[in-house]
Amino acid sequence: MQKLFVVGLALLLSACATTPVPSADARPAAAVYDLALTRPQPGSAAVTVVRDSGLMGAACNDVLYIDGQKIAALGTGEKITVYLSPGHHVLGTTAAGICAGGTASAETTIRAGESRTYRIASGQGGTLSMQPSAF
Repeated sequence: MQKLFVVGLALLLSACATTPVPSADARPAAAVYDLALTRPQPGSAAVTVVRDSGLMGAACNDVLYIDGQKIAALGTGEKITVYLSPGHHVLGTTAAGICAGGTASAETTIRAGESRTYRIASGQGGTLSMQPSAF
């Protein structure tokens, strides 16, 4: 009986963490606040942000900010690609609505023509993280 409880608890806890979504499989963000950044510009660099899928935080969107500007609200499994000027940028996210999780940020320095991908993840405790993604 104790083994069954331990296995059940492990399964329950593993279901709480989010799972990376490959950028190619993610849906476009439904709520975009700055459409101008979604159009490529000469000399710009592409930055894609993908929110993980999973139950943790699924009831709320995560709001994406770039250099303090509100860009989009991402639901689970959603992405947005923005085109930024070369240089240093700070990406940030916070959970919207009733969800806890705090905030997370990532810095990047990009050159014209480069592409970067970041993921927004929620841990088992509900904390947000933003990090470079290989997916």
